[in-house]
Amino acid sequence: MPSVTERLREALAPDYRVEREIARGGMGIVFLAQDVALERPVAIKIIRPELSTARAAARFLREARLLATLHHPNVVPIYRAGEAAGFFFYVMEYVEGDTLTERLQRGALKRDEVLKLGRDVLDALDAVHAKGVVHRDLKPSNIFLTQGRAIISDFGIAKPSEEPLHAATTAGRVIGTLGYMAPEQAYGQEVTGVSDLYAVGAVLFESYTGRAWAAQMGESRPNWSGVPRAVVPLLKRALAFKYKRKAALFTAGGVLAGAAVIGSLSFALRSEKPLSDVAILPFAPGPGIEMSGADRLTQLTAIHLGSFARVADQHDVAAWWHEHGPHIDSIPRSRIHELDTQYLVLGVVAVGEGDTSVTVAITDRRGRQDARIIEGVGAG
Repeated sequence: MPSVTERLREALAPDYRVEREIARGGMGIVFLAQDVALERPVAIKIIRPELSTARAAARFLREARLLATLHHPNVVPIYRAGEAAGFFFYVMEYVEGDTLTERLQRGALKRDEVLKLGRDVLDALDAVHAKGVVHRDLKPSNIFLTQGRAIISDFGIAKPSEEPLHAATTAGRVIGTLGYMAPEQAYGQEVTGVSDLYAVGAVLFESYTGRAWAAQMGESRPNWSGVPRAVVPLLKRALAFKYKRKAALFTAGGVLAGAAVIGSLSFALRSEKPLSDVAILPFAPGPGIEMSGADRLTQLTAIHLGSFARVADQHDVAAWWHEHGPHIDSIPRSRIHELDTQYLVLGVVAVGEGDTSVTVAITDRRGRQDARIIEGVGAG
């Protein structure tokens, strides 16, 4: 059976000569190709064939239309979009250079490099927001570094700022990437350009320090070493949480800032015995997900939730789960009480409908369960 590359090569001939795959994400694949008429390299993005549903195609073409409206030196330009032999595709500039993720693998950036990066990204977002668009998934892997400038890409989950949230996604679903997602986005609430600025803060923190901001979120005193003293107040403001845990009432409606659980439970913490608010059980990997990816989501969920709640020690939880798991429905309420926690959270990570998704179940001490689906989450 012909490979995807071979089939795409045939579908786009003679206009484009497809050479090889250069990147792959949860929804799409990007190929290096040659524009035959103009004799220049281009990047061609397609929907992964196994995920090419009508819904995925609509979102994909919407991304192409958004990119086509953005003419800015720090936003990747798009040349063409269409469908050929069952492939939904668009053609964009081939950006030579590393992504910020690849650059950070070699260590933190120099201070002047971070300042230039920040200016470029903020200039690009200024143009994006002026068009009434919120990116919603800004992260190092979506930022290219080339010829001394930063270029942002991948507007697959961007939305017009005036568009209602439910028009871009499904009720009970939150999309974005853990570690760079603003609190209001994690809560499943409306996002604005300010939400993108939270992601910029996380990106710049990581660029200065070489450490992911997500690893600091559970700390009462984050480690700001590596960030210039004059910049710390700015990043603190960008990364400030807008939602705080109440002393007497803990609302689970969208409580997971990490896995962004959208729930409907509301409960009081009135127990005389000190309990952890929640225990995060190991997420299970579904089809198309490596165990390491599921483990990373578990860790990030616990880290994010630490800013809102008392999270049970993950080592104790893992040991308990090894003995009593893996099916939460089979665990008696008496076993749940052994963890001294109010709620258990368990997730199953999978790829489907063009996105990575997590099915999350919250179970209380009475054994009652509320399950929701979170769409488009990622570990980095």
